[in-house]
Amino acid sequence: MSSIPAWKRAGLSVRNKDTEGDLLVTKRIETADLTSKQIKRESNKRKLQDDAKNKKDKKPPKRIKLPKSERKPPPVKDQLIYLKQFESDRSNWKFSKSKQNWVLKNIQNIPKDYESALVLYLESIQGGSRDRLVEELRGNIERWNTKYEEMERKLLAEEGDEKQEIEIETEKETEKEAEKETKTTEVKAQNEAKEELNVESVRRFKVILETLVDEKIVVKGEEEESRDTETNRTHQQEESRDTETNRTHQQEESRDTETNRTHQQEESRDTVSHQQEESRDTVSHQQEESRDTVSHQQEESRDTVSHQQEESRDTVSHQQEESRDTVSHKQAKKKKHLNKHDQLEKGKGSKQKDTQRKTQSSKANGQSNLIINEIDVSPL
Repeated sequence: MSSIPAWKRAGLSVRNKDTEGDLLVTKRIETADLTSKQIKRESNKRKLQDDAKNKKDKKPPKRIKLPKSERKPPPVKDQLIYLKQFESDRSNWKFSKSKQNWVLKNIQNIPKDYESALVLYLESIQGGSRDRLVEELRGNIERWNTKYEEMERKLLAEEGDEKQEIEIETEKETEKEAEKETKTTEVKAQNEAKEELNVESVRRFKVILETLVDEKIVVKGEEEESRDTETNRTHQQEESRDTETNRTHQQEESRDTETNRTHQQEESRDTVSHQQEESRDTVSHQQEESRDTVSHQQEESRDTVSHQQEESRDTVSHQQEESRDTVSHKQAKKKKHLNKHDQLEKGKGSKQKDTQRKTQSSKANGQSNLIINEIDVSPL
């Protein structure tokens, strides 16, 4: 039996008709002889279309993931708060068996900030839990002392002669055989001690045991460890000093480079200022020269203009003098002519006056004769 439905094999396709009811309607494909690939292609297209229609908006994320540098520190465990409250707020503190069991199991893993509260709390424990704690702490310290003695023996054996080394090798072989036999006991011891002992945990065990028992507990290697830590501290201090000196040297070198840079900048500024001053001087010199040339040209033009004006004035004055001379000569001629004319007119006038006088006298004589005649004629 094939997995392809009958309607697909018959060449039918399903499509959504956009009518009132959105009913599924079958449609006959033009070519009924379709291959399986073509049928898959058509079905995938329809699936994509259906997904696009029925696709819902994705919900936004519930919280935005911050980078580790910006995240808040993890919350403090309730057991540590339990210890701190026992130390600082005893009135509101309440006993909890589960938290006490957690504290007793994780003495080695509690941070240093809570060590004083841990010692104070364990000092207050009573009964069988106190006895079990004392036994556990003593056993841990004894195991540490035995391991330390074994390490010292191995170191002494390594520093000895070759014969001792051969003997140690034989002892090692015998120890290996014994170790195979005592694996079960070691596994139990490892299960009891969840983590390997170290100097800090053994010191913590010592402090707690001394507060519980009121005895002086001996921990081997503590003094040497303290010496080693002191030497390491001195080495670290020396290294920090060396790093500080190197830092100071680097700072001095950086300062020297900075001073050299400033000197170079000052020199460059000086050169630039010198060049600017030289350019300014050249520009000012050129401007002065241009001004001098312009002033000289202006003076020359003024001189030429004044000379031309003087020449024009001289020519005008000469022309005016010539015109005056001509006018005066003409006036003199006119005066002479007028004088002659006046003299002629005066002579003519005197002649006319004489004739007029003669005519007037003749007229007067004639009138007087008439009057006399009239008088003579009139009857007496």
